Amino acid sequence: MKQCILDTGISVAYEPENAEPIVDFVFVHGLHGHPYKSWTKFIEKRKPSSQAAVGKASPNRDKDGRESLIRRALARLGKSSSTTSPEPASQPGLSEADNTEKVMEALFWPADLLPLECPKSRILTYGYDSKITKYTSGATNKSSLLSHSKDLLFSLARHGVHKRPLVFIAHSLGGIVVKEMLGRSSLSAEDDLRNIVESTAAIVFLGTPHRGSPEFAAIGESLRSIVSSLGMETTPANLDALGLKTTDLERAQEAFSTIWNKYDFRVKTFQESLSMTGIGVGPFGNKVVPDHSSLIGDVRERAETLQANHKDMSRYSGLEDPNYRKVGGELGFLYRSLVYVNSQSPIRAGPSIEHKKPSSRSFDDTNHLPHLPLKNSTLDSLWSPAMHSRYQDIAHPADTTCSWLFNHQLYQDWYSENHGHNQSRLLWLKGKPGTGKSVIMKEAFRLAVRDQRTSNHMTAAFFFDSRGTELPCSESILFRSLLHQLLMKSDKLFLLWREKIQEESTTIESMLCKLQELKHFFQHVVSQDISERIILYIDALDECDSKSVRDQAYFWREITTKARKEELN
Repeated sequence: MKQCILDTGISVAYEPENAEPIVDFVFVHGLHGHPYKSWTKFIEKRKPSSQAAVGKASPNRDKDGRESLIRRALARLGKSSSTTSPEPASQPGLSEADNTEKVMEALFWPADLLPLECPKSRILTYGYDSKITKYTSGATNKSSLLSHSKDLLFSLARHGVHKRPLVFIAHSLGGIVVKEMLGRSSLSAEDDLRNIVESTAAIVFLGTPHRGSPEFAAIGESLRSIVSSLGMETTPANLDALGLKTTDLERAQEAFSTIWNKYDFRVKTFQESLSMTGIGVGPFGNKVVPDHSSLIGDVRERAETLQANHKDMSRYSGLEDPNYRKVGGELGFLYRSLVYVNSQSPIRAGPSIEHKKPSSRSFDDTNHLPHLPLKNSTLDSLWSPAMHSRYQDIAHPADTTCSWLFNHQLYQDWYSENHGHNQSRLLWLKGKPGTGKSVIMKEAFRLAVRDQRTSNHMTAAFFFDSRGTELPCSESILFRSLLHQLLMKSDKLFLLWREKIQEESTTIESMLCKLQELKHFFQHVVSQDISERIILYIDALDECDSKSVRDQAYFWREITTKARKEELN
């Protein structure tokens, strides 16, 4: 559930509904940053114009007659009454695709992307006044890094983060604030404050100037000099802390190294690879935080670069963004490791809640977590940048525009599995082009993802796209995407998948090259009798070529018919 983000202090960006989180992610912004804006990318999209004509969803002929192919293929497989299809004939739809307008859509990835990979997590974002100057008259915050770190420590203690493992994601100056905060926590005589560092499982640094940055300080000094001449106040404490090899930064780094060795949490470093071009000459022609400054200098940090400048390295355009794949992939790995540890050492209820926090070595210990490295390599093999391209392009629905489907009795029966033994488990939504079917599917999937945290089901989705590259239209990418989502969510399905691959003496690489093998393995995975129910959403199936549409219709009818007969989930 998303929450309001405050300018200062801790805000809850996301938390699972009716479920206890397994881990807390804490985002801390940097110099001149903001707890929402620093992690938000504004993306230009097209959405139906407000002046669009009102149409009706209808099962009439679709583009190139391909929807009729689906209908005829399904009809040959059984009586038309066995395929439940809600008819939204009287419901308002969206206008034709060309009747659109440009809009800027905000993607706040801690709430919009990360919960998809880490559903049983609580995601917090911390805000503090790190501005070097105000652009209007008025006082600036004179607090030093020490004060900001102290405020963060007390805020974390109030929010009860010591009850579960903590993962910090810190951009720029935020990394210094986090290191100072952990130092204060380790020296505290109070249990609730000391528990913060004891609960820390990992820290992810994004462009943190561990050794100061002359370029960074010069930027601030230039701005401060210009604005100070106008009679506006500035904050020299923040600028002084960013000077090259200052005493404060050296002391903070030495203290952090001691804490890291003592508490043995995991550290991951991401560095910027681009300079701040297009701003001007001088220091802006270089990286804001040079490599020697953004490195701690310890092989355990496993430093990587992001293809972005200092400002943009914390903002991503979607699940397929290469930079998000690195950062989100790291957080997903940490999450899965913590979920595994939690399943082996369940939290004990009582007045003193305990949890098991893995050491940094346990994240890579193949004896302790035997299948995790293999699972991660499998997910990497299945993943493709095109998997979620269409999903990201679909606009969010206007309020209440999709409620007709969710209130429809056929959909409610299908979704809740409140149907008779002889009824189909395949639900087909029909409509003319541009009437909003994809928007409805995206919203249906979003609600199913939300519900899976409190219900006994897991869900996955794929959105075909005939525009752009061929890859999003292929059957192969459909099955790779669905497998990637399901195996990521279920260790049980992953182990069954591995057993099947070993049983047939094949490899993942070989299977991915042959569509029939891929479909065969997918069918094996989804036909297993596991405790969770599997709900799949597939949008725009008619974007495939004619033969593929027919094959897909038969394939999904066969799977759902078998599931009904064998009473599988």
